[in-house]
Amino acid sequence: MTEDDDMLENDLRRAADLMDPVPAALLQSAVEAFTLRSLAAELAALSFDSLAETTTVRSGYGTRLLSFDGATHTLDVELSFTDGSGRLLGSIHPPEETEVSVERPGHTLVLRTDPFGRFSCRDLTPGPLSLRCRVGGAELVTEWITV
Repeated sequence: MTEDDDMLENDLRRAADLMDPVPAALLQSAVEAFTLRSLAAELAALSFDSLAETTTVRSGYGTRLLSFDGATHTLDVELSFTDGSGRLLGSIHPPEETEVSVERPGHTLVLRTDPFGRFSCRDLTPGPLSLRCRVGGAELVTEWITV
């Protein structure tokens, strides 16, 4: 990289800061996500996101399907929104009765799975969330999802 490249990059960064600054709420969410991380937890890898499969322009939110793979368990999630209110349905495979925490900036909702590993919650508002659960003797956590 040359000195001219560095100057151009700095100019572009300043222009982006002026023309399209990072929203304060998003910056706060990023800071909180960083402080809520757990080094002992296993980060589940996103293996499927239905939004990545979408090839047409969306006019509304609809339903989003996600799968996260851990070393021993998979977490499947369905997010759906209608009229500004959302619903989260999920399941752990292989099934296990445990608690699943839905972490939001400044708020955590704890859900209990049934004997089939299923869980759900209603009245979900748009914004970032992460799921955390203890399965197979380990703690599994998803990346932050913006819904």
